[in-house]
Amino acid sequence: MKFRMIIALALMSFSASVFAKSEFLELFMSTYKLSDSSPVGSKACLICHQTEDDFTKMTAYGRDLKKGLADAGTNALNESILKTVGALDSNGSGKTNDEKIKAGVSPGETGPSDAKVPAAPEKKKSLIPANFFHPAVVHFPIGLFMAGLLLDALGLFFKRPGLLVSGWYNILMAAVTAVGGVFTGFGAMYIQKVPVKGVIFEHMILAMTCTFLMFFMVILRVHRHEKMHLPIRIAYFGMALLCLLLISYAGHLGGAFVYGE
Repeated sequence: MKFRMIIALALMSFSASVFAKSEFLELFMSTYKLSDSSPVGSKACLICHQTEDDFTKMTAYGRDLKKGLADAGTNALNESILKTVGALDSNGSGKTNDEKIKAGVSPGETGPSDAKVPAAPEKKKSLIPANFFHPAVVHFPIGLFMAGLLLDALGLFFKRPGLLVSGWYNILMAAVTAVGGVFTGFGAMYIQKVPVKGVIFEHMILAMTCTFLMFFMVILRVHRHEKMHLPIRIAYFGMALLCLLLISYAGHLGGAFVYGE
Protein backbone atom coordinates (compact mmCIF):
# COMPACT_ATOMS: atom_id res chain seq x y z
CA MET A 1 0.00 0.00 0.00
CA LYS A 2 2.79 2.44 0.95
CA PHE A 3 4.56 1.66 -2.32
CA ARG A 4 1.46 2.53 -4.36
CA MET A 5 0.93 5.76 -2.41
CA ILE A 6 4.51 6.83 -3.17
CA ILE A 7 3.99 6.13 -6.88
CA ALA A 8 0.69 8.05 -6.86
CA LEU A 9 2.28 11.06 -5.17
CA ALA A 10 5.15 11.00 -7.66
CA LEU A 11 2.73 11.01 -10.58
CA MET A 12 0.71 13.86 -9.05
CA SER A 13 3.84 16.00 -8.92
CA PHE A 14 3.95 15.96 -12.74
CA SER A 15 0.55 17.64 -12.95
CA ALA A 16 1.73 21.07 -11.75
CA SER A 17 0.73 23.77 -14.19
CA VAL A 18 3.40 25.75 -15.99
CA PHE A 19 2.72 29.32 -16.96
CA ALA A 20 4.91 31.39 -19.29
CA LYS A 21 4.77 34.89 -20.73
CA SER A 22 4.11 35.34 -24.45
CA GLU A 23 7.23 34.97 -26.58
CA PHE A 24 6.23 38.24 -28.26
CA LEU A 25 6.38 40.08 -24.94
CA GLU A 26 9.62 38.40 -23.88
CA LEU A 27 11.33 39.46 -27.13
CA PHE A 28 10.01 43.03 -26.79
CA MET A 29 11.28 43.26 -23.19
CA SER A 30 14.72 41.83 -24.00
CA THR A 31 15.17 43.96 -27.15
CA TYR A 32 14.45 47.20 -25.29
CA LYS A 33 16.11 45.94 -22.07
CA LEU A 34 12.99 46.58 -19.98
CA SER A 35 12.11 45.12 -16.60
CA ASP A 36 8.65 43.98 -15.52
CA SER A 37 8.49 46.92 -13.09
CA SER A 38 9.46 49.60 -15.64
CA PRO A 39 6.75 52.04 -16.83
CA VAL A 40 6.54 50.35 -20.23
CA GLY A 41 7.23 46.78 -19.07
CA SER A 42 4.46 46.94 -16.48
CA LYS A 43 1.94 47.47 -19.29
CA ALA A 44 2.69 43.89 -20.45
CA CYS A 45 -0.03 42.74 -22.88
CA LEU A 46 -1.54 46.25 -22.98
CA ILE A 47 1.41 47.41 -25.09
CA CYS A 48 -0.24 45.71 -28.08
CA HIS A 49 -3.79 45.01 -26.86
CA GLN A 50 -6.42 47.49 -25.69
CA THR A 51 -7.73 45.19 -22.97
CA GLU A 52 -6.70 41.95 -21.30
CA ASP A 53 -10.18 40.51 -21.83
CA ASP A 54 -10.37 40.66 -25.63
CA PHE A 55 -7.07 40.27 -27.48
CA THR A 56 -8.73 40.99 -30.83
CA LYS A 57 -8.78 44.72 -29.97
CA MET A 58 -5.30 46.08 -30.63
CA THR A 59 -3.56 49.38 -30.02
CA ALA A 60 -2.12 51.36 -32.92
CA TYR A 61 1.32 49.93 -32.06
CA GLY A 62 -0.13 46.39 -31.99
CA ARG A 63 -1.74 46.94 -35.39
CA ASP A 64 1.57 48.11 -36.83
CA LEU A 65 3.33 45.04 -35.43
CA LYS A 66 0.64 42.81 -36.93
CA LYS A 67 1.12 44.50 -40.30
CA GLY A 68 4.89 44.09 -39.95
CA LEU A 69 4.46 40.34 -39.39
CA ALA A 70 2.16 40.11 -42.42
CA ASP A 71 4.60 42.06 -44.62
CA ALA A 72 7.42 39.75 -43.52
CA GLY A 73 5.26 36.68 -44.19
CA THR A 74 5.80 35.18 -40.73
CA ASN A 75 4.00 34.53 -37.44
CA ALA A 76 7.22 34.83 -35.43
CA LEU A 77 8.20 38.26 -34.17
CA ASN A 78 11.88 39.15 -34.52
CA GLU A 79 14.16 42.10 -33.78
CA SER A 80 14.12 43.24 -37.41
CA ILE A 81 10.32 43.71 -37.33
CA LEU A 82 10.55 45.45 -33.94
CA LYS A 83 13.19 47.81 -35.36
CA THR A 84 11.04 48.61 -38.40
CA VAL A 85 7.93 49.32 -36.31
CA GLY A 86 10.05 51.17 -33.75
CA ALA A 87 10.83 53.81 -36.37
CA LEU A 88 7.12 54.51 -36.88
CA ASP A 89 4.85 56.90 -34.97
CA SER A 90 1.99 54.47 -34.43
CA ASN A 91 -0.36 56.71 -32.44
CA GLY A 92 0.46 59.96 -34.24
CA SER A 93 1.97 61.67 -31.20
CA GLY A 94 4.88 63.22 -33.15
CA LYS A 95 7.51 60.84 -31.71
CA THR A 96 8.65 57.47 -32.97
CA ASN A 97 7.75 54.35 -31.03
CA ASP A 98 11.42 53.91 -30.06
CA GLU A 99 11.54 57.46 -28.68
CA LYS A 100 8.42 56.83 -26.60
CA ILE A 101 9.81 53.58 -25.19
CA LYS A 102 13.11 55.26 -24.25
CA ALA A 103 11.12 58.02 -22.55
CA GLY A 104 9.24 55.41 -20.51
CA VAL A 105 5.98 55.81 -22.43
CA SER A 106 4.19 52.76 -23.86
CA PRO A 107 3.84 53.01 -27.66
CA GLY A 108 0.45 51.37 -27.19
CA GLU A 109 -1.04 54.27 -25.26
CA THR A 110 -3.91 56.11 -26.89
CA GLY A 111 -2.92 58.82 -29.36
CA PRO A 112 -4.41 60.87 -32.21
CA SER A 113 -4.28 57.98 -34.71
CA ASP A 114 -6.39 55.79 -32.43
CA ALA A 115 -9.19 58.34 -32.61
CA LYS A 116 -9.34 57.77 -36.38
CA VAL A 117 -10.14 54.11 -35.93
CA PRO A 118 -13.85 53.54 -35.27
CA ALA A 119 -14.45 51.65 -32.07
CA ALA A 120 -15.36 48.03 -32.68
CA PRO A 121 -18.91 47.20 -31.64
CA GLU A 122 -19.11 45.39 -28.34
CA LYS A 123 -19.49 41.68 -28.92
CA LYS A 124 -21.74 39.68 -26.73
CA LYS A 125 -19.54 37.36 -24.72
CA SER A 126 -20.09 33.69 -25.42
CA LEU A 127 -19.86 30.90 -22.86
CA ILE A 128 -17.76 29.00 -25.41
CA PRO A 129 -14.29 30.56 -25.87
CA ALA A 130 -12.65 30.93 -29.27
CA ASN A 131 -10.26 28.08 -28.43
CA PHE A 132 -13.26 25.78 -27.75
CA PHE A 133 -11.62 24.60 -24.49
CA HIS A 134 -8.85 22.88 -26.50
CA PRO A 135 -5.98 24.03 -24.23
CA ALA A 136 -7.88 22.75 -21.17
CA VAL A 137 -8.55 19.31 -22.68
CA VAL A 138 -5.49 18.51 -24.76
CA HIS A 139 -3.09 18.06 -21.83
CA PHE A 140 -5.09 15.22 -20.28
CA PRO A 141 -4.25 12.57 -22.90
CA ILE A 142 -0.58 13.59 -22.83
CA GLY A 143 -0.29 13.34 -19.04
CA LEU A 144 -2.35 10.15 -18.77
CA PHE A 145 -0.43 8.44 -21.56
CA MET A 146 2.96 9.23 -20.00
CA ALA A 147 1.71 8.14 -16.57
CA GLY A 148 0.42 4.89 -18.08
CA LEU A 149 3.79 4.09 -19.65
CA LEU A 150 5.56 4.83 -16.38
CA LEU A 151 3.21 2.54 -14.46
CA ASP A 152 3.74 -0.19 -17.07
CA ALA A 153 7.51 0.11 -16.76
CA LEU A 154 7.35 -0.02 -12.96
CA GLY A 155 4.93 -2.95 -13.06
CA LEU A 156 7.26 -4.97 -15.28
CA PHE A 157 10.37 -4.03 -13.31
CA PHE A 158 8.91 -4.81 -9.87
CA LYS A 159 6.66 -7.64 -11.20
CA ARG A 160 3.52 -6.04 -9.81
CA PRO A 161 0.36 -6.89 -11.83
CA GLY A 162 -1.57 -4.14 -10.03
CA LEU A 163 0.68 -1.47 -11.52
CA LEU A 164 0.24 -2.98 -14.99
CA VAL A 165 -3.54 -2.81 -14.63
CA SER A 166 -3.27 0.80 -13.43
CA GLY A 167 -1.08 1.59 -16.44
CA TRP A 168 -3.69 0.11 -18.78
CA TYR A 169 -6.48 2.22 -17.24
CA ASN A 170 -4.34 5.35 -17.62
CA ILE A 171 -3.76 4.59 -21.30
CA LEU A 172 -7.47 3.80 -21.76
CA MET A 173 -8.38 7.22 -20.31
CA ALA A 174 -5.65 8.82 -22.43
CA ALA A 175 -7.28 7.39 -25.56
CA VAL A 176 -10.75 8.58 -24.48
CA THR A 177 -9.57 12.11 -23.65
CA ALA A 178 -7.54 12.20 -26.89
CA VAL A 179 -10.87 12.03 -28.74
CA GLY A 180 -11.89 15.11 -26.76
CA GLY A 181 -8.63 16.80 -27.71
CA VAL A 182 -9.21 16.17 -31.42
CA PHE A 183 -12.87 17.27 -31.17
CA THR A 184 -12.06 20.54 -29.38
CA GLY A 185 -9.19 21.14 -31.81
CA PHE A 186 -11.54 20.96 -34.79
CA GLY A 187 -14.02 23.12 -32.87
CA ALA A 188 -11.38 25.81 -32.31
CA MET A 189 -10.43 25.73 -36.00
CA TYR A 190 -14.09 26.14 -36.99
CA ILE A 191 -14.75 29.04 -34.59
CA GLN A 192 -11.55 30.89 -35.54
CA LYS A 193 -11.95 30.00 -39.24
CA VAL A 194 -8.43 28.55 -39.39
CA PRO A 195 -7.68 27.01 -42.81
CA VAL A 196 -6.85 23.29 -42.69
CA LYS A 197 -3.38 23.49 -44.20
CA GLY A 198 0.28 23.85 -43.29
CA VAL A 199 1.31 23.50 -39.65
CA ILE A 200 -2.23 23.11 -38.30
CA PHE A 201 -2.99 20.34 -40.83
CA GLU A 202 0.12 18.39 -39.75
CA HIS A 203 -0.78 19.00 -36.09
CA MET A 204 -4.27 17.53 -36.49
CA ILE A 205 -3.09 14.53 -38.57
CA LEU A 206 -0.53 13.65 -35.87
CA ALA A 207 -3.16 14.06 -33.13
CA MET A 208 -5.57 11.69 -34.87
CA THR A 209 -2.77 9.18 -35.51
CA CYS A 210 -1.84 9.22 -31.81
CA THR A 211 -5.48 8.68 -30.84
CA PHE A 212 -5.69 5.64 -33.13
CA LEU A 213 -2.44 4.20 -31.74
CA MET A 214 -3.67 4.63 -28.15
CA PHE A 215 -6.88 2.72 -28.85
CA PHE A 216 -4.93 -0.03 -30.62
CA MET A 217 -2.64 -0.32 -27.59
CA VAL A 218 -5.69 -0.61 -25.33
CA ILE A 219 -7.06 -3.45 -27.48
CA LEU A 220 -3.75 -5.33 -27.32
CA ARG A 221 -3.81 -5.13 -23.53
CA VAL A 222 -7.38 -6.23 -22.78
CA HIS A 223 -7.15 -8.99 -20.12
CA ARG A 224 -3.52 -9.69 -21.08
CA HIS A 225 -1.58 -7.28 -18.86
CA GLU A 226 1.26 -9.41 -17.50
CA LYS A 227 0.55 -12.36 -19.82
CA MET A 228 1.39 -10.69 -23.13
CA HIS A 229 3.61 -12.83 -25.35
CA LEU A 230 7.02 -11.36 -26.17
CA PRO A 231 6.25 -10.44 -29.85
CA ILE A 232 3.04 -8.64 -28.80
CA ARG A 233 4.83 -6.87 -25.97
CA ILE A 234 7.58 -5.70 -28.36
CA ALA A 235 4.94 -4.43 -30.79
CA TYR A 236 3.09 -2.75 -27.91
CA PHE A 237 6.11 -0.84 -26.64
CA GLY A 238 7.15 -0.02 -30.20
CA MET A 239 3.77 1.66 -30.73
CA ALA A 240 4.11 3.35 -27.34
CA LEU A 241 7.47 4.87 -28.34
CA LEU A 242 6.12 5.97 -31.72
CA CYS A 243 3.05 7.51 -30.07
CA LEU A 244 5.22 9.36 -27.54
CA LEU A 245 7.35 10.85 -30.34
CA LEU A 246 4.29 11.84 -32.37
CA ILE A 247 2.64 13.46 -29.33
CA SER A 248 5.79 15.47 -28.66
CA TYR A 249 6.03 16.69 -32.25
CA ALA A 250 2.30 17.43 -32.40
CA GLY A 251 2.70 19.57 -29.28
CA HIS A 252 5.63 21.38 -30.90
CA LEU A 253 3.55 22.14 -33.99
CA GLY A 254 0.67 23.37 -31.85
CA GLY A 255 3.02 25.72 -30.01
CA ALA A 256 4.56 26.89 -33.29
CA PHE A 257 1.08 27.70 -34.63
CA VAL A 258 0.14 29.77 -31.57
CA TYR A 259 3.46 31.45 -30.73
CA GLY A 260 5.50 31.10 -33.92
CA GLU A 261 8.68 29.11 -34.46
